Amino acid sequence: MNILSVLQKLGLESGFAAFFTTDGGWKNLIMILIALVLLYLGIVKKFEPLLLCGIAFGCLLSNLSYFVGMGANALYHPELWEAFLDPDSPAYHSYGVILAHAGLLDFLYIGVKAGIYPSLIFLGVGAMTDFGPLLARPKSLLLGAAAQLGVFVAFFGAVLLGFTGPQAASIGIIGGADGPTAICVTGGVGHLILPLFLALVGLLILLVCLRCRTSGRRAARAVFYGVCVVAFDQYVKFLISAALPLGGTADILPPLVQLRRVHNYGAAWSSLSGARWLLIAVTAVGLGALLWLLIKIVRHPLGVWSLSLVIAGGVGNLIDRVRLGYVVDMLEFMFLSFPVFNVADIFVTCGTIAAVIYYLKFYDKSDAKNWENKRHGTDPADNGR
Repeated sequence: MNILSVLQKLGLESGFAAFFTTDGGWKNLIMILIALVLLYLGIVKKFEPLLLCGIAFGCLLSNLSYFVGMGANALYHPELWEAFLDPDSPAYHSYGVILAHAGLLDFLYIGVKAGIYPSLIFLGVGAMTDFGPLLARPKSLLLGAAAQLGVFVAFFGAVLLGFTGPQAASIGIIGGADGPTAICVTGGVGHLILPLFLALVGLLILLVCLRCRTSGRRAARAVFYGVCVVAFDQYVKFLISAALPLGGTADILPPLVQLRRVHNYGAAWSSLSGARWLLIAVTAVGLGALLWLLIKIVRHPLGVWSLSLVIAGGVGNLIDRVRLGYVVDMLEFMFLSFPVFNVADIFVTCGTIAAVIYYLKFYDKSDAKNWENKRHGTDPADNGR
């Protein structure tokens, strides 16, 4: 056996090789790199080290099993926990079996199954909390209760709006102001709500950006109405999908407009039909460009409102393309031959018309100068202050 054969055998039998020879092993390698980036940000850059270091360490451990191989030498043994939860298995709820065959992560996972870690986490959070401001202003306790109250308000509000129990539950947990839990619960029991939730998060991020760049009240109104546009568009599509079969019609404002359920797999006038991911990419890039203009350049109220409507309508149709692969259209003119459209299209069209008026009448006087200094663009509403 020559040296090359020895090196080749050593490489193939090492844990590193599993990243490339095991199905899906490259995904673990990517997660390890992400964990190292998070560790760097937490330790070197001091970006929320209490959170990032813990997240990165857990991510690193959960993806390091391939370094020591699978089987008896693995850090984690899912088959042990499957037997632990199987009532017909001799190892059912037997921590002795786990301890006899466990790897490092199996030992750590016992704390999860036994409910030890949540108590320790909340005990630690409580020990590190400064209660001085709360004692100085006891009414601030209501801020903490708001998230708990939001769960029930959002849940019962969703039930009254006609959502199913699982969907209302996924909306309710959003009211609890807990992002990861909301994503987990929504993905499990309320698939319709998850795109809406992610769209809402994106619009809230936009609110924060606008709040730093322009009048806070105007930014709040623009984002609030944008959220309403997305929610209304999705709700109408939900009702149409539930009430009408594909191709079905119903009178709404005869002889002007009728309802017709159509699935549009393309863009306007069904162009690029079937190019789902291309349309998603083009839409995402276009919305990103509009967001950049809205945050960096546009300050005039008409410009803010017009771009907000276009973005909200675009998000409504983008949700359909990502979730369904097509856009649900339902409004059809009865007095002329025109493609079937939806609520989001109406807002995109109105926003586009308003944006053209803004550009022709107000852009040069109000916002053209913001290209020269994008970081300190002025708000026309602040003139004279």
